[in-house]
Amino acid sequence: MLDGDPGTRWSSGEPQAAGQWIALELGKPTTLDRLELRSVPGDMPLELELELDGASVAQTTSTPAPGVLDLVLEQPTSASSARIVIVTPSGNWWSVLELVGGCQ
Repeated sequence: MLDGDPGTRWSSGEPQAAGQWIALELGKPTTLDRLELRSVPGDMPLELELELDGASVAQTTSTPAPGVLDLVLEQPTSASSARIVIVTPSGNWWSVLELVGGCQ
């Protein structure tokens, strides 16, 4: 999901459940203003929560295209780690083709 190849993907290997998460270690403080998840339509949870450095952050969610979910932060935030947590599952396996961060 981080290799830039839309032909590969990460998959949970099991049905989605509230509380499942993906964690990213950014290596150094990085300013983020959004994260975009690209998935196979139907493999995206209905609602996600974003945590930066262990704390929930205010965000809005949009779906600009089928299989794309944008998590847009209310304000740019610096963090060394990010965690994306399922709040409301859709029932299918969770898979992510690509995860792209909007950084300043």
